[in-house]
Amino acid sequence: ARCQHMLRQGHFVADFAFLQDEAIPGFIPPRPDQRPLGFDYDVLNAEVLLTRVSARAGRLELPCGMSYRYLVLPQRPDAVFSAVTLKKVDELAEAGVAVIGPKTLAASITKLREGSWDVVTRADGLRADVEFRSSSPSAQLDWIHRRDGATEIYFVSNQSVERVETEAVFRVAGKQPELWDAVTGSIRDLQDFHDDHGHTVVPLQFAPRQSWFVVFRRPMGERAAQRPVANFPGLRPVQEVAGPWNVSFDPRWFYPDGGTGGRVRFDTLDDWSQRPEEGIRYYSGTATYRTTFECHLEDGPSAVYLDLGAVHNVARIRLNDHDLGVVWTAPWRVEITGAIRRGVNELEIEVANLWPNRLIGDATLPPDERRTVTNVRTYDTMASGTYGCQKCEQRKSTGKPAELLPAGLLGPVTLQRIRRDER
Repeated sequence: ARCQHMLRQGHFVADFAFLQDEAIPGFIPPRPDQRPLGFDYDVLNAEVLLTRVSARAGRLELPCGMSYRYLVLPQRPDAVFSAVTLKKVDELAEAGVAVIGPKTLAASITKLREGSWDVVTRADGLRADVEFRSSSPSAQLDWIHRRDGATEIYFVSNQSVERVETEAVFRVAGKQPELWDAVTGSIRDLQDFHDDHGHTVVPLQFAPRQSWFVVFRRPMGERAAQRPVANFPGLRPVQEVAGPWNVSFDPRWFYPDGGTGGRVRFDTLDDWSQRPEEGIRYYSGTATYRTTFECHLEDGPSAVYLDLGAVHNVARIRLNDHDLGVVWTAPWRVEITGAIRRGVNELEIEVANLWPNRLIGDATLPPDERRTVTNVRTYDTMASGTYGCQKCEQRKSTGKPAELLPAGLLGPVTLQRIRRDER
């Protein structure tokens, strides 16, 4: 909800408006194939061009307030345009809009700038709206830029399942960058940044699939001469919560229970799908982990965090009767400064996984012993009837169940603090 609220503010920022040709049928190329590196774009069709756009101060403008630096025509020799559309494009070029297109259209558009978008923008000295430096080669970062009055709003997302560190270069100057976290609702100034010829360079870090809003809304004030505080101070484990753990499964979904009633001791944190007990291996639902540990941390100025390591798929944390909320994405971490105490602490973690493991387990049972009922037969290796996918048909022919999904609290569970050299 926070992301959607932010992404409705102001107007989308794009340098390019790509004009879709009038061929029938007409298709827009996939976004990754068409998006210029470091820039963003919209696609207009001929109807919008003819009825809604105008030229103002050398830019292409729409009545809603959107505007673009360049109008880009398809480079394909087979692109189809009507005479009235080309006339409108020529009028816009005469009015000062930069129109980029192939040489074949030069006869129809007298002020056409020939060549590709990258050649023209380099000639104009236009730098990218967003650049990423020093990222790992496999990093996949995407972004959206919106402008609300004088406020610049950048949504930056790590699309990969790895941790990413990068320097993000934003086409903004003279403003204080702020980090807005949609997961927690927190807002804080970023202290470590610098100017690069009118652009702001900000070191950023991302957990797997993590995203941030980087917002510029206030003028940059006086900056201290000393070394700036790191934007993402490193955390170091200072104590492990090793267990053992008493784990309580919901007895309604824990079967066969082997006489345990769903209460099992875990000496180590194991993936449920790798356990030998069928009741655990095929379990889907919520299980509660309980343990006690003695805190040996000294009092200090830095906050204390509880890091769960890895969780599949959602966890609620309670420490000493303090409800610390739900974690559902990386980093699997909550601050516990106000809840932890010297001496013995009581920790309770509720973990919920996904439904497929129970469905897979029930698929190995006779129908009268199953507790799940579904008309989606993806995981059923025994039922007759039509299966909708090739993998399902293969499982049906071999009698092998589907592969189980990782489940449970995998850890390691640690207490963490900010490293002394990065406070």
